[in-house]
Amino acid sequence: MSLRKRLKSRALPTAEFRLRISEDSETQAELVAARYALGLAKKRGEDLTELQAKVDGLEAKLEECYETLKITALKPAEMEALIDAHPPTKKQEEAEAIWNVDTFRPALFAACIDGDMTEKDWASFCESGQVTAGELVDLFRTVTDLNLRAPSSAVGKDWERILSSL
Repeated sequence: MSLRKRLKSRALPTAEFRLRISEDSETQAELVAARYALGLAKKRGEDLTELQAKVDGLEAKLEECYETLKITALKPAEMEALIDAHPPTKKQEEAEAIWNVDTFRPALFAACIDGDMTEKDWASFCESGQVTAGELVDLFRTVTDLNLRAPSSAVGKDWERILSSL
């Protein structure tokens, strides 16, 4: 295949992010204990049917505690336009921010994360207290890293400042 054909057929990068939706610590603990019991039973040569079913059930229960978000990168021009549409406040600019994180983050999430969440929905989610600061930073970093994952002249002259603001 020629380079031209390969480049034209290239899709934008995607990623997945597992966001905890409900408390999982009890299920995690039960699963650790069940896996341990299963391992002991294997060593002893015991029937594994019941224990394997318990592990499988707990793994399914644990999976229900998470939502897997599918993220698709924007085209470079779309990313630049989004950044331009959300300039930093004076205070943020003094701190050398590239964008206004309060408005840019929900706009970026709405543009990149598959699903029915609007920019307003994401803004509400970010401000709701239903997500920890660490989870929010991790999701934002995942989405921005996907969009800015390699140096490119299409990103603009502030490439290093964009990366340092993450």
